[in-house]
Amino acid sequence: MDKCQRQRLTLLSLRGLLSACVGLVTGFGAYMVAKHFGVELPGGTEVLSGCAAGAITWFAARSKFQFTEECMHMARGAELRQDRPVQLGKARPVRTMVAPNTTKPATSAPAVLNNGPLFSRGRLQVSVETGEDAIKVLVVRTKGLSGSEFKGNNGLRPRLEAVAGVKWENPKNEQNGNRTMTGKLVKGANESEIAAKIVSICERFV
Repeated sequence: MDKCQRQRLTLLSLRGLLSACVGLVTGFGAYMVAKHFGVELPGGTEVLSGCAAGAITWFAARSKFQFTEECMHMARGAELRQDRPVQLGKARPVRTMVAPNTTKPATSAPAVLNNGPLFSRGRLQVSVETGEDAIKVLVVRTKGLSGSEFKGNNGLRPRLEAVAGVKWENPKNEQNGNRTMTGKLVKGANESEIAAKIVSICERFV
């Protein structure tokens, strides 16, 4: 049996002994008080009062004994942790300075698509223009994307064409492998949702 188990049994024994003593004192005290005043108590009253007092003491002392047990465990743990005493006069370890995170945060999407740049980073640029009949137009320009990155199963083009509320035209190939996609917003489309999806898609290909 380890030391912690012996401590636990010892505390339970003390708790039980305390409850028994309180029960005996209460039962005997009830008998003496009744005898002193000449009152005849019903049979078994002293026993019942003693048992009740003992039970109350048992439950009332639970928190106190539990706190004592926890303190003993903490003291034991402190002894085990202090295997090597602290030696004074030694140089403190030098803390290594960690460089702050310089990663550029993701571009946030606006709530409304206004004319001007929407996304411009890395190999992608997205701008908003106003076309005929005041219809808003998204212009996506790519630079250096491979064929699979642009039109593959998970490429930029199929992802953009899957955005609801935008009607895309066929891409235009330019010099040096650059491409341009133009899409018109459908009337009544949710601009905030479209902007968020466009920015999220572009983040994958920067």
